[in-house]
Amino acid sequence: MAKVELKKLWKKYGKVEAVKGIDLSIEDREFVAFLGPSGCGKTSTMRMIAGLEKITEGEIYIGDRLVNELDPGTRNIAMAFESYALYPPMTVFDNIAFPLRAMKFPENEIKDRVQRLAEILELTDVMTKYPKGLSGGHQQRVSLARALVRDADVYLLDEPISHLDTKMRNRMRAELKRIHGELGKTMIYVTHDQVEALAMADKVVVMNFGVIQQVGTPQEIYFKPQNLFVADFVGEPPMNFIDCSIELKEQSFILLFSGCSVEIRDEKKVEKLKELENVLSRKWVFGIRPTHLQIFKNESNFSSNVISGVIYAVEPLGDSKIIHVLCGDKLLLVETTPDFVGFEDEKIFLKIDSDYLFLFDKETGRMVL
Repeated sequence: MAKVELKKLWKKYGKVEAVKGIDLSIEDREFVAFLGPSGCGKTSTMRMIAGLEKITEGEIYIGDRLVNELDPGTRNIAMAFESYALYPPMTVFDNIAFPLRAMKFPENEIKDRVQRLAEILELTDVMTKYPKGLSGGHQQRVSLARALVRDADVYLLDEPISHLDTKMRNRMRAELKRIHGELGKTMIYVTHDQVEALAMADKVVVMNFGVIQQVGTPQEIYFKPQNLFVADFVGEPPMNFIDCSIELKEQSFILLFSGCSVEIRDEKKVEKLKELENVLSRKWVFGIRPTHLQIFKNESNFSSNVISGVIYAVEPLGDSKIIHVLCGDKLLLVETTPDFVGFEDEKIFLKIDSDYLFLFDKETGRMVL
């Protein structure tokens, strides 16, 4: 049993509060990703779980054990970090085998475990080399293999594939997910890369300024962001945000922004807005992802939810195009098919898909719709 539980966890470096009283439960065998920008507290949290950083306040449990005062060697964890920390006098094979030899495993079992990971991580051709003769990508894979070769209760992985090239990184995402399934152990993965977090994790913990912003499945994080930060941080290309005010009607509401107005006919959304206080006087931000804006050159294609604009720039990305559209004084991103043909300063029309429209309270940042 390797459930990890954090209770009112704080980490302070002098006057700097890196982690601010977070509570989190990570279930046994879960693959959990800590996601956030640099300085958000995700690595400090992992290092406290590992025992590499002293806890300022709070409690950490691994299984049923309170581990606050236990050193890393007695927590039965395995770690791989962005910095490789390999042993220069040892070959790749010996670096990977080191934790097993320290635990007195039989040599035949060591050889089998090391060989299996070497094949998965494409290290078989460098097993007799030393770290100084390896590329950064190879060194990072060796560090990862050394962590995964152990039979630990919890695996802590801090940006373990960040130095790999794009092709290998894509391959490693799939391999790590498969390895997690085979091991059946708890994994905690730190990254600033949303693609990694959404692709691999069972549960994503989004952090910023030492505070947990949202915990949820990848689908919940992407489709139901709880605040402006999560909505903005998760998604590529990023979500469009527009400051607006609201007018309410019987069965619709109108978004007013940048000289434009859009009427949204959605009874459930209208009823929810009517339940809120000071709807008409509050400042709002509505958000919509580039994939949920449709672009047309003829206004007759629409019956409602349409705004006009002009093309500011076109970015061909191979399997799609990103169209930058200037609507009033606001620049919006639209993701469309690669066969769309548009030119700078050309007038176009955008249809807003109200099913995927988000509305945030500008003052608190909280999502209300």
